[in-house]
Amino acid sequence: MEERQARPRFIRLLFRAAPLLCAAVLSPPSFGEDSGGAIDLKDANAFTAHMAKLLGQAMPKAKIEITGSLTLSVASFPGAPPTTATLDSVYSFCLRNPADCQKELALTIQRAAAILEQPVATLARANLRAIVRPAAYVQAYDKLYGRQGGPVAERLIGDLWTLCALDMPKAMEILSASQLLALKMSREEALAACKQNIEAALPPLAPRKRDYPSPGVNMIAGDPYASSWLIFPERWTGIAESVDGDLLVAAPANDALIYANGRDNDAVAALAEAAAFVAARAQKPLSTAVLRWTPTGWEEAKP
Repeated sequence: MEERQARPRFIRLLFRAAPLLCAAVLSPPSFGEDSGGAIDLKDANAFTAHMAKLLGQAMPKAKIEITGSLTLSVASFPGAPPTTATLDSVYSFCLRNPADCQKELALTIQRAAAILEQPVATLARANLRAIVRPAAYVQAYDKLYGRQGGPVAERLIGDLWTLCALDMPKAMEILSASQLLALKMSREEALAACKQNIEAALPPLAPRKRDYPSPGVNMIAGDPYASSWLIFPERWTGIAESVDGDLLVAAPANDALIYANGRDNDAVAALAEAAAFVAARAQKPLSTAVLRWTPTGWEEAKP
């Protein structure tokens, strides 16, 4: 247990109330009135420094260091193992929604302080979860986990990958290959367990919002792991039957899926446009790619 507490942590914050459906109001790209002046959002290093300052104010006992652009090392208290916190998601949100940036930063800092003060995620089979992320995300963790053997991941389809993560109450920790020894699992066994656990944990696959963001498009949202439903095409059979077997799906955000009937000639282009609309307003955009359901799995759909 002591050895596990000492291992490095790498987390990306999971927000269960992300402003996915909020409309963006454009304004000059700056923020930080409380810091004595505006900071150009185009400067990722200035953004990183600003976030380090805000987090330090929220966590006065923590040791916070900037270890790279959009990357912080945070030791919650003296002697605590450091956590690597990546800021790319909130930075991306601010770039796309500058008018809402200050409000989102305040919420992010509040949540981050609570998350970073949590104990290290328990390394146990029951806490494993499968998530879906783009190739760029996997590549980022290949670098972060270079000394830990990289993340435990496999390609799903196109630019989308399945990764293993450790579930925490308000965050997730990406599983590294070096942790497999303690779990007494191979990569294949860990991926299988991650998929099994997330399938059991996900709510029923059903639309939460219909005709959004456009007529004929339905949204599945409300769970931070919602995009993981893409891992299980066989579970989409009922929804596919409801659209005469011609089902198109996109995952514009980590916590949102949209789908529509693919029978019209412009259906793929229309769903891609809807995915772009949702992704632009999501804090954690995922993909605008459109997938077509088949009884044997997904296919990449082209306009």
